[in-house]
Amino acid sequence: MHEEQPVLITNFVDGTKPKGSAKAFYFAGVLLGRLHTLPLASGDMSRKGGAWHHLSVQGGTREEIEAAQSFVISSEKNVSMEDRSHYETLLNELRQLDDLHDMPQALIHPDFVPSNMIKADVGNWAVIDWSGTGRGPRIFSLGFLLWAAGFRGNLQCVDAVITGYRNYINLEIDELKRLSNAIGFRPLIWDCWAFCMGRKTLVEAAQGVSVTQEITKTITNRSEQAFKNLT
Repeated sequence: MHEEQPVLITNFVDGTKPKGSAKAFYFAGVLLGRLHTLPLASGDMSRKGGAWHHLSVQGGTREEIEAAQSFVISSEKNVSMEDRSHYETLLNELRQLDDLHDMPQALIHPDFVPSNMIKADVGNWAVIDWSGTGRGPRIFSLGFLLWAAGFRGNLQCVDAVITGYRNYINLEIDELKRLSNAIGFRPLIWDCWAFCMGRKTLVEAAQGVSVTQEITKTITNRSEQAFKNLT
């Protein structure tokens, strides 16, 4: 503890950040699968986790949604009448967002992607940025990794994630049915945050919803096929 605040003591990790290749996403899938097999012990690791720290420093998916809603609502005063429909679109999408609270739980990392990994040497990868880690729906962190793998259109990276993940975890039928909700979760949050922070106009954020939905559909279809091929 330092000045009544908890401090995570870390070490410097020598190495390089991997490029977003299929190999990197395969290892990310492997490591995420291993993480999801760890027991949910009592204490700090059993707390609710998964929320993006830019919105909520603690909590899980529900807290992230509520924080995003609060940000959007606080920005309502800046919305013109002609942009009102875009504002309602964004807010309604947030209100309908699936928090996945009833899905199988595991120890989850809020941002488990190759950009938060360091390749030290052959077969030795370290994951960084553990802020917000805790108990949450395992398909939530898998969904975001799949989005990172496929949003640029390289669906081979989606296959690689699932191949690696399936070494340790085989999703349940109900999880597969709601995988699209997990994949599209964080991109919607990003659009809302970008609008509230002035990084996107309201029109751009609202238009991003439909773009995200199309990309999510493509990634979901590829993911479902990949899981089926590995059954």
